[in-house]
Amino acid sequence: MSLRDLGGFGTDISSQRRDDLDRLALDRIGDSPSCRALDLCCGNGSMFMEFLKRGAASTAIDLVFPSIDPESLSEDFLFEIIVEDVRTLAFPKLAPFDLVLWQRALHYFPYAEAGSLLRKVREWMMPGGTLCVSASGLGSELGIGYPAKRSGLDTRFAPLSPEMREKHRIMKPVCLYSEEDLRMILEATGFRVERIFLSPFGNVKGVAVA
Repeated sequence: MSLRDLGGFGTDISSQRRDDLDRLALDRIGDSPSCRALDLCCGNGSMFMEFLKRGAASTAIDLVFPSIDPESLSEDFLFEIIVEDVRTLAFPKLAPFDLVLWQRALHYFPYAEAGSLLRKVREWMMPGGTLCVSASGLGSELGIGYPAKRSGLDTRFAPLSPEMREKHRIMKPVCLYSEEDLRMILEATGFRVERIFLSPFGNVKGVAVA
């Protein structure tokens, strides 16, 4: 079971397919097979497993234990699975990380809290480490009927429209992002932005350096 199985947090897309941001993260590990990697808000842990297969010392963090049997993992793997709320979590044992993947979860936090969490994550990273992060897009289908669409970032936190909640199984309030919004929060929290782009669905993806 994962966080997504608790209900209200949408589906675990990473367990179904790899997107461009997943592939970018895997490419970074390919360049540095001895790196330490974090799959934050890992869902079912499929990317965590990919990190391990590529030789990275890997950490998975989520509210509920991912659907991974630790006994099935090779003794050659160096890994850590943490079941805790990222907001209360101290320094993970395998930190500092060379790579952090934080997919499809930033929008579940109010903007100010998301900024605090990004600062915390940056403290967990090696200088020059890579953050691959995504958030649901203000200009995506999720923005249709979104009541906070015209709100400023400090107050943009609300449930999706009833139609979008049912369609995407996202029942929790969210802060949807534009490309500029993601760039701004990354730069404000001390990251150097390498790239911001939209997925085909209209969600916002970012690659940044600690």
